[in-house]
Amino acid sequence: MTGTITHLAIAIGLFVGSHVLISSTALRPMLIAALGPGTYRGLYSLLQIVLLVWVVFAFRDAPPGPPLWWTGSFGAAVAVVLMPLALLLVVGGLSQPNPNAVGGERLLEDGVPARGALRITRNPMLWGLALWGLAHLAGNVDLRRLHAGPLYSPLSSSLILGRVTVPADGPETLRRDVLLATGHFLSTLNDL
Repeated sequence: MTGTITHLAIAIGLFVGSHVLISSTALRPMLIAALGPGTYRGLYSLLQIVLLVWVVFAFRDAPPGPPLWWTGSFGAAVAVVLMPLALLLVVGGLSQPNPNAVGGERLLEDGVPARGALRITRNPMLWGLALWGLAHLAGNVDLRRLHAGPLYSPLSSSLILGRVTVPADGPETLRRDVLLATGHFLSTLNDL
């Protein structure tokens, strides 16, 4: 089964599915309670690294298949426009203290308001990766690249994190920051 599109689809499905199953269900708090926060983070990180390496090798071994589309210079223009924005979002997401990052929950207790790229979106790195994926899907794409497009994981993770990290009974400061970030982003769009 290795070296097939099916193998690639299974690897990607398990990588994304493990994020969904563990992050957005009652399984996560149960695992944290049973293992402790540090052990849970370590084992979860190890699982994700193993699954990501599997995706990379499955992608490498899968046949590219026939081209699905070719956009020529239009695809290159889309990439030139999207990639700088994607880079800014990724750098902004990694360079700012973020309550969505691993171990960032303590920032909620400190009352740190959203700053930098977090005033545009709560998950700037994931949205930057999603734009990176879109930019690359705008060019010539074959079946293998379509399956393994970096778009799927960041978009689904962003939606999952949006649901998980702001529970209905969450801290007022987080709700306020999310509303401030959303309002700031919408007012920026209105000013355009």
